[in-house]
Amino acid sequence: MSTVVYTIQHNGETITTKPVSTSLSRADIQAQVARKWPEVASATMNISANNVVTFNLPQGTKQA
Repeated sequence: MSTVVYTIQHNGETITTKPVSTSLSRADIQAQVARKWPEVASATMNISANNVVTFNLPQGTKQA
């Protein structure tokens, strides 16, 4: 089984995963990260060529 280690960057923190299967889906990766940071559940997830995972959170506007 092929494995990969992801570096996850969010909210000023960086964590590195244990080796996980390369067949793990993006949805599974995002669901697992959302256990630590629930706000990323609906964010756009990006995985770079060097396995760094980042998230773009939806930008809301405040009502005055």
